[in-house]
Amino acid sequence: MMLESQCKLSFFQYLELKTKELKEKQKICESQINASELALIDFPELKSEILRRKNQLIQDIEKMKAYTDFLASLI
Repeated sequence: MMLESQCKLSFFQYLELKTKELKEKQKICESQINASELALIDFPELKSEILRRKNQLIQDIEKMKAYTDFLASLI
């Protein structure tokens, strides 16, 4: 009985840790998106590459948000 409650607690701690990690990764991606805006100004010749990377970051953030919401629903 005690082991089962420890496993549940450990599982919830794991979920909370993963949620926190995902939120930190989201912040990093958001910073990179902001940096890409500046890069567009400084390096207009790289516009297509910068926009491609920016769009990938936006997609990554959406996936992380969905996964974070899913993990939060389990907690």
